[in-house]
Amino acid sequence: MIANERQYGITQKKAAGFAIAIEQSDTNSQERTDVHPRLVRAELEALKSQLANLRAELGVYEELKSADRAAIR
Repeated sequence: MIANERQYGITQKKAAGFAIAIEQSDTNSQERTDVHPRLVRAELEALKSQLANLRAELGVYEELKSADRAAIR
């Protein structure tokens, strides 16, 4: 769970890194002949799953933050 702005920023950077890794994995999957296709797919699915988790955490933090702002008004 993201508890502050510092953690939020770190999580945003990690999510961006996973998004890039997914893009690269998609483009390089055909070139990886030394790795079994199932392993390549499993790696891609793991990256996508982690990105989804990070985005969910970001969303929860953003909702809590906006709720705090609304409560202040």
